[in-house]
Amino acid sequence: MKLISSFISNIQTGKGLLLFILGLIVVWLSGYYLIDFISSDERTRYSRQLYFSRITLALALLCLIDASLPHFRNFTKNTKKTATDLAVFRILFFGFFALGLIFNPSAISNQVQPFLDLPDSAKVALPFMGWYPKVIPINYTIVSIASILFYISIFTSLFGFKTRWSIAIFTITLFYLFAIPNLYGKVNHNHHLIWFPAILAFSPCADRFSIDAYFRRRKNEVIHHSPMHYSLPFILIWILIGLIYFFPGFWKMWSHGLDWSLTDNVRNQMYYKWFQLGDAQSWMPFFRIDQYPFLYKSSGIFTIIFELSFIPLILNKSTRKLGVAMGILFHIGTYLFMHIFFVVLVWIYLSFVNWNKISFLRERGNMSSLKPSAGSFFIVKWIGVGLISSCVIFGIGKWYSWPFSVYPTFEGIVEEETNHLLYLGENESEKSIELNVTELHSEYTSPRYWNMEYNIIKGIENNQLDTSLLDKFISIYSEQSQKLKKVSVYIERESIIPEKRLDKKDILIYSRRCN
Repeated sequence: MKLISSFISNIQTGKGLLLFILGLIVVWLSGYYLIDFISSDERTRYSRQLYFSRITLALALLCLIDASLPHFRNFTKNTKKTATDLAVFRILFFGFFALGLIFNPSAISNQVQPFLDLPDSAKVALPFMGWYPKVIPINYTIVSIASILFYISIFTSLFGFKTRWSIAIFTITLFYLFAIPNLYGKVNHNHHLIWFPAILAFSPCADRFSIDAYFRRRKNEVIHHSPMHYSLPFILIWILIGLIYFFPGFWKMWSHGLDWSLTDNVRNQMYYKWFQLGDAQSWMPFFRIDQYPFLYKSSGIFTIIFELSFIPLILNKSTRKLGVAMGILFHIGTYLFMHIFFVVLVWIYLSFVNWNKISFLRERGNMSSLKPSAGSFFIVKWIGVGLISSCVIFGIGKWYSWPFSVYPTFEGIVEEETNHLLYLGENESEKSIELNVTELHSEYTSPRYWNMEYNIIKGIENNQLDTSLLDKFISIYSEQSQKLKKVSVYIERESIIPEKRLDKKDILIYSRRCN
C-alpha cells in the first residue's frame, strides 16, 4: 500500500504527471507491438490488443483520478480569478456572437429556417427528447420572435445591462433555436454555447465593465471581490471543456483499443472527412500527412493522450499551460487536416488568461462596501454540478442528444469504401449532368446533409425508402435551375482514397420529373 501511495503522490506533482503520461505511451507502444509479434492470427491479435488496451486504460484512469482528487479539492484555492477576469470573459464570449451578428446577420436564420420546410419524416428522435417537437411549437413566427430576443440579448449581455436576465434570455432562446436543426438526424455539437452562459447567468460577471456596475457606482454600491465567487465559474467551465474531450478519447480506446491509432484508421478517418468535404479531389490539406504513417499514427496517439489527460493537466497548476498548449495544437491539427474547427471552444481558451495582470484592466483599491449574495454562489455551484453530472451520464451512455451529448467520438474503424448518393439531372436535350452536392451542403451544412443521406441509404438497405426527403432535395436543384426536366438519384459505391475515387459503382434508386 505504501508503494501505491508513494506512486500516486508522485503523479500529483507536475513532473510526476508528465512522467506518468510518457510512461503510459511507452507501455502502450511496447505492449501493442509485442502482441503484433506473438499473434499471427488477425482475430486473436485484435482481441488481445483490445483487452490490453482496456486493462491499461482502466488502470491509468484510476491512477489519474486518484492523483487529481487533491488538486480538485484545492482548485478554488489555487485558482485566483478576479472580477476583471470574469467580466472580460463575459465580454469576449458575447462579443464573439456580436461580431458574428454584425458581419453575418443571417447566420442564425440560415442555420434554422431551411429545416422548417423539411417533412416530418426527416425528423429523428433524440434520446430523452422525443417529447420535445410534440410539445414545443416550432414555426416561422416563434422562430422569428426567438431570433429577435436572441439578437437583443447578445448586446445587453455584452454591455452588462440587466445582465442576469439578459444572459438567461440568451440561453433560453439559443436552446430553442439550435434544438431545431438537431431534430433532423445530425446533432451539431455546440452544446457548450448554452452550458457556459447558463453558468455566467448567475455569476458576478457584471461586477466590472458593465452598465449594471456603472449604475451601482452611481449609488455608491461596490461589490466585494471574493476570489471564490469569481473563480468558481472558470473551474466549472474548464471541467466541462475537459469532459468534452475525455469521452471521445475513452470510447476510442474502449471500442477498438490501440488499433484506432496505430493502424491505417487515422488515415482513413481523414480520407472520409476529405471525401465529405468535396467531389473527387477538390479538397486536400496543404500537407499530405496521409502519406507518412509515422506522422498520422503519432497524431492518433497524441489525440487519445490529450483527450484523456486534459482534466488532470489543467487541475494541476504546474501543468495547466501545457494542457492549454496541447488543446490549441489539437484544434489546429483537426482544422488543417480534417477541416473541423470548434471555433467558440477555442475562443473559450481565453478564459485561461489572467486579464487582471494587464495594467489598464487591473482592479484598484479595496472595494468592499457591499458583499455579493451567497445565494447566487450556490446557484452557480448547483448549475455546474447539474451540467457536469449530465455530461458524465451522457458520455458514459454515449448518447447524442440536446442539450446534453457525448461529443463526436470518431471511434469507428473506417473502411476504404463507402456508399453515397449521386444526383444526375437531365435537361431539355436529355443530356445528363452530374449535380453538385455542395448545393445541399450550403442549404443544410455539410455534416447534417451527410447524416440525412446516411439515413436515406440506411432506409434503402432496410427496404424502407421514404422519398419525401429526396423530393425536397430535388426541388432545391429544380429551383436553382429551370432547365432541369428530370433528376435521378443513384447510390454510388466509391473509394474514399483520393487516388482511387474514379472507381465507382452506381445503382438507380429514385427518379422524378421536375415541374
